[in-house]
Amino acid sequence: MIWIYILGGLLALFLLICLIRIGVTIAFEERVTLDIQVGLIRIHIDPAQPKKEKKQKKPKEKKEVTAKDVERLAGKLPKPTLSELKEAAAYFKPVLQRTLRRTRRSVRIHPLTLSITLGAAEDPANLAQIYGYANAGMWAVMPWLEQLLVIPDPRIHLGLDFDSAKTVIRGRVGVSILLGDVFLIGLGAGLPALKWFLHFKKTHKSDKIEQAA
Repeated sequence: MIWIYILGGLLALFLLICLIRIGVTIAFEERVTLDIQVGLIRIHIDPAQPKKEKKQKKPKEKKEVTAKDVERLAGKLPKPTLSELKEAAAYFKPVLQRTLRRTRRSVRIHPLTLSITLGAAEDPANLAQIYGYANAGMWAVMPWLEQLLVIPDPRIHLGLDFDSAKTVIRGRVGVSILLGDVFLIGLGAGLPALKWFLHFKKTHKSDKIEQAA
């Protein structure tokens, strides 16, 4: 009989842990800061610290590529192309939609006050194209997200600055979720994500070996 009480106590403890809300708020001001919240505990993180000056290293001599170098380069994750990112978005959209619906809108995005100004002084044509894609993506994704998540007051502004080459991001973004739904999302999206990752890595493995050779 004792093991029944122990099992019941562990089950009750697990349910209480699943009801804990965790979240993170990122502030983009003069520097990026983080606020991490676990239940009633809040931790403020300011990762910006003065960097030490690095000593100039002597130029390395070129070495012959060995079999170990080929294996090491082949193991590195390649950068996805634009077409691969589009394919990944089409692949993960129904997976995320199905998984997030199971959470019953417990994922909350608040605050969402974001202003992004793209610096287009160096390459106006390319940045103007990216700006168009970003605008179209925002108007397509936001209504879809608002059906699945709780976003009380979204405020997103995209701008283009032809007089500056620097992209400026200002605002605050906060995301919170119940800990139990983290397990639920992990179970629902983890296996498809692993499947896509292994396929992506296998596809580019031969490219890396050819590049190393």
